[in-house]
Amino acid sequence: MVFGTMYDLFIYQKELEVLPPSERNNHNLIPTLINFPKRFYTQVIVQAPLAVDSFFLLSGLLASYIFFKKLLKDKTIRNPRNPLMWLMIYVKRYTRITPTYAVIMLFDVTLFTYVSSGPFWRPIERQGCRFSWWTNFLYMNNFLLQHVECCMGWTWYLANDVQFHYVIAPILFIAFAKNIRWGLLLGIVMLVASSIIKLWIIFENDFPPAPILTAKLQMYEIAWYNPFYTVDGVKWVMLGWCMSTVLGLYSVFGLYEYARTGDISERWRALYVVAGRNSYALAVGWVAFACATGNGGPVGTFLSWKFFMPLSKITFCAYLLHPIMLQIYNFSRPQPFHFTTFFQMLQHTFEAIFVSYLLAFFFALAFEKPFTVFDEMLMPVKSRTSARRKSIELKASNGETEPLKT
Repeated sequence: MVFGTMYDLFIYQKELEVLPPSERNNHNLIPTLINFPKRFYTQVIVQAPLAVDSFFLLSGLLASYIFFKKLLKDKTIRNPRNPLMWLMIYVKRYTRITPTYAVIMLFDVTLFTYVSSGPFWRPIERQGCRFSWWTNFLYMNNFLLQHVECCMGWTWYLANDVQFHYVIAPILFIAFAKNIRWGLLLGIVMLVASSIIKLWIIFENDFPPAPILTAKLQMYEIAWYNPFYTVDGVKWVMLGWCMSTVLGLYSVFGLYEYARTGDISERWRALYVVAGRNSYALAVGWVAFACATGNGGPVGTFLSWKFFMPLSKITFCAYLLHPIMLQIYNFSRPQPFHFTTFFQMLQHTFEAIFVSYLLAFFFALAFEKPFTVFDEMLMPVKSRTSARRKSIELKASNGETEPLKT
């Protein structure tokens, strides 16, 4: 999540790449936009939409891990088909993210609209949020009022994530809880159906295979880790890493020729529509699985670095705040600004990361953490009570006594 948010910040900063000498100080950026996707290494930036798939995958992994941990280990979920249990999960999910979301929206449409001025200054969100704020709190802003200016447009991801959590997750979790094979079969069927529907939409509307910039200026699984399912043997681990690398490279660089020329064959377009994003999900999924099972090697060691722990606690606020900070930064300029060197781009990216996480730290302390504590007070986690009971039972079996509080 930390790396995904940082990558988003980089993408927001990058939109205009290194300008060749002949184009510097030239405000006509069409030649730059045409030449930008022709460079092979720029596919890492052109394929920026794939970064969102990392969030979806990790969100699904976390949700499934927590659910099955409670079901199999803590025994706090006794009947996965209990409607009341799912209602509590829905409420918990909503109350976990909405208060912080609402506070940042309030700051965005009030205080942040007065922090600057200039020829480019235009508070983007104020007018949009005036009409469509309620769609954000219903987490339907990716469907409703699409004909008007949106409110905090980057939060379409939150709407998608909540919809997946509310609709898709219960179906898969209940199937897996009842029978692993039936759960896997249902997951595969849903994946195939999703790919077929996406393929039909792409060809029916003549859409490109991915929403990326081309030289023609065209811009358009729930995982469950079971202790018995591990990868043993060096050869299988190496095979997993090799396949993950190949799939990752294909998902990022598979459309290089299309980005360079703007042309693509029907077969290659169909192949990428079906396999491109799924390949990326499998590649990232393998990294998560390998690290969780002790086969991550140097990658697992780096991703387990304790430095990322405090950053992970404030990433949600950083995600909500970073586009606002970039809008303030870029729209406060007295004249247009174009990146002229790659190092200049990196400098602005790190500045944006620092400012966004610094502000996120204060927002997390002032709003997110208090809301979380209050939410836990209203709806305490039963697993803590279960753990306490187990501890008391263990002490009792060893001859120790402690009063049992209910």
